[in-house]
Amino acid sequence: GFTELWHAGLGGLGFALSQDGGASFEGYCANPVLPRQKDGSLKTPEVRWEGDHYSMSVAVGDDESGWKLGWAESLDGIRWNRGEDLLLPGTEGWNNEDISNASRVETEEGMFLLLGAVGSESSGLSWSPL
Repeated sequence: GFTELWHAGLGGLGFALSQDGGASFEGYCANPVLPRQKDGSLKTPEVRWEGDHYSMSVAVGDDESGWKLGWAESLDGIRWNRGEDLLLPGTEGWNNEDISNASRVETEEGMFLLLGAVGSESSGLSWSPL
């Protein structure tokens, strides 16, 4: 089967495809599939197939101005439409500098968003119901 991979690079997010179960990948000829944004670089994408489209949470920003959590959707995993930002850094505390490394987890109690954050008071992981 095929294994799909979305990865961060200097110009934005790239796409690669494996036909051997992930042992080797071939980059898409028209990378980046989601170019660097006017509000910063992109990193730590998490892409999911939602039954009829792909969805992606991705950190957007830079080390100077901080990172926020962005959102994009695609029908084919190649052409992405960026939506509204999911989360912005807080004004104080545990997440006032960076938000990134988000992952959605579904449990019996519902869907949760796990994320990494950096703040002036502490750093760590948190969760929030979706």
